[in-house]
Amino acid sequence: MRTVLLVCALAAALLACAGNAQERREREVSGVARRGDELLFVDDSVPGTVFRYAIAEPRGATRIEDDAVREERLGESGLAGDLEAIAVWDGDVLVLSEDLRLVVDLRGARYRYADRFAEIGNRGMEGLALRAGADGAVLAAALFEGGPLKLSELPPELEGALADAVLDPVLILHELPPPGSFRAQARDDGARVVPLRIGLLAGPQASDQRFRAADLVWHRFADGTDGVISLLGSGPVNRPGASKEYAHAWLQRFSLDGVPIGEPLDLRAMCRDLEREDLARANWEGLAWWEQGRTLVLVHDGNEGKGAERGTSFLFVDLPAEWTREPDVDAVERLHREALVFDGHNDLPWALRERGDLDLAVSQPALHTDLPRLRAGNVGAQFWSVYVPAETARTGDAAHQTLEQIERVHGLVRRYSDDLELAATADDVVRIHRAGRIASLLGIEGGYSIEGSLPLLSTYHRLGVRYMTLTHADTTEWADSATDEPRHGGLTAFGEEVVREMNRLGMLVDLSHVSVETMEDALRVSRAPVIFSHSSAHAIAEHARNVPDDVLRRVKENGGVVMINFFSGFVVPESARTMAAMFDVRRELRARHADDADYEAAVAAWQEQNPIEPGTLEDVLRHIDHVAEVAGIDHVGLGSDYDGVPVLPEGLEDVSAYPAITRGLVARGYSDEDVRKVLGENVLRVLRGAEKVARKLAREDRR
Repeated sequence: MRTVLLVCALAAALLACAGNAQERREREVSGVARRGDELLFVDDSVPGTVFRYAIAEPRGATRIEDDAVREERLGESGLAGDLEAIAVWDGDVLVLSEDLRLVVDLRGARYRYADRFAEIGNRGMEGLALRAGADGAVLAAALFEGGPLKLSELPPELEGALADAVLDPVLILHELPPPGSFRAQARDDGARVVPLRIGLLAGPQASDQRFRAADLVWHRFADGTDGVISLLGSGPVNRPGASKEYAHAWLQRFSLDGVPIGEPLDLRAMCRDLEREDLARANWEGLAWWEQGRTLVLVHDGNEGKGAERGTSFLFVDLPAEWTREPDVDAVERLHREALVFDGHNDLPWALRERGDLDLAVSQPALHTDLPRLRAGNVGAQFWSVYVPAETARTGDAAHQTLEQIERVHGLVRRYSDDLELAATADDVVRIHRAGRIASLLGIEGGYSIEGSLPLLSTYHRLGVRYMTLTHADTTEWADSATDEPRHGGLTAFGEEVVREMNRLGMLVDLSHVSVETMEDALRVSRAPVIFSHSSAHAIAEHARNVPDDVLRRVKENGGVVMINFFSGFVVPESARTMAAMFDVRRELRARHADDADYEAAVAAWQEQNPIEPGTLEDVLRHIDHVAEVAGIDHVGLGSDYDGVPVLPEGLEDVSAYPAITRGLVARGYSDEDVRKVLGENVLRVLRGAEKVARKLAREDRR
């Protein structure tokens, strides 16, 4: 049974803010989550609202500017209590209220879970965190507000577990229905209650302290086991004349048995190191990952302790080296060596057309690709692009040049038969990879290559083409491009017929380069999973070549995959802004320079005047993170665009660099299973899916 594991923690006492409420009232932030470059937060005194704040520089301490905060209403959510926690999962915004109801994607769908815990000490919610579990399940973590418990109100089977945890937060492992079942009745069986043993941290003075756990995130330890990082606070026990401030705040790692791991991270000292004494006594309320496994973001409630500046700020915390997962080098190398690395887009055939048929058996420094480096990168399957320029649609030789490029790939396979072999099916890919060769498939880049002919499309399929990108830089007669003026509002009627014919053939529909309207039309028409062979996340880098979040969610529904492009101009935010005009500039320069040499010189001059920041491997990993977060881990892959782009991130300079992706994903806490999915298993699944749909359509045609 697919399950969702809900981890709840029960904190010790609520913070009582000093002073008159009306005089100090600004904002009472109670939870935070990341979505793209925005931080989402809730205010427990503003019902039914999520606040959005764009982060320009995620480092140090950032004060919220009220005029930059945007509000998003929850609709008819019916939440009775204050909003206490927020998280993002697969693009959905999930909000917990203190009356234990969950709002999904701000659309008013709600799910009341764990009614049996609703009356524990008459307490509400404090925090929420989500991560992927096995078989598509979601592991959720939530914190209950603390304080002395009314043990008489507990279910009998929980009394023993909680009897010694009156002052400590409590970790509750609870099984819930899988995603998509939020309206279902909660399951009450399978609960496991684990006190977080904060007393081990506090020492002998624990009896004089009160403790609270304000929020938590999932964390994977160096040995690969799961745990949590909790945002904790402590202060004097309430007694006459005692301060109600939480004098200390820290981050602490816990195992899922509630045992503290290692030393805590003192937030008060950290704020002083940043010369932010005003934040040293802040009441920290929210915690989320900004960069999985590396950087946390914290938020305080805007009503800080004595002597603190009013107003709400975010604090970005880089984890110390001993907290990050240092991968076992041998284990990571073994994982990468045994995995199928299946890249969605390599422009080597066109590079060889321009440079001549170089010997790929030896190093070719002028290229990103040669056989020694393919072997070093452990590439097991490759879609070779048989790209031809968009202007061939106007010169009338698109099909002629495409056939030449197809033959060029066939020639490579014949010449290097010890290393390369043509693959026609997903089973071929697996067989060829196991035999130690690189499975080679072909992808057409630009629907103009079919010259308006469905029979020609079928011919390409017989020659080994297994995907076609519906457009390239220019809008075609039947589909709008992302980087040209729209003419059709997406796909024309013939464009829809092209998609249906590709489904019938078992050819993947590739939506890189196309407009959002074309994406939406193709997703509506296609009965098979689609791909984006070399595109990234628009929410991270705003370029028309990238995929917006609403489309990512539809890719999930479709079962497709987005294969992340490595080109710096599409993955580095500032470079994407520079490159936003690239296709228009190229079009204008081509109109002014008929001679190819003059045109290339003009393009080079423009690029020199508009340099692209290369960025690093981390930029590409952020796109993988985002697509995995919004569409799900089953819907992200790699589409490098090697030998088709001028600038690449540091650490991803050529096809030998794929192991760096594996190391980066492992360091971020991705499981071995998830790493294998990103490297190639997801696109292999999609290829199988297209083949299955083709067989089904063939059976329907015979009826």
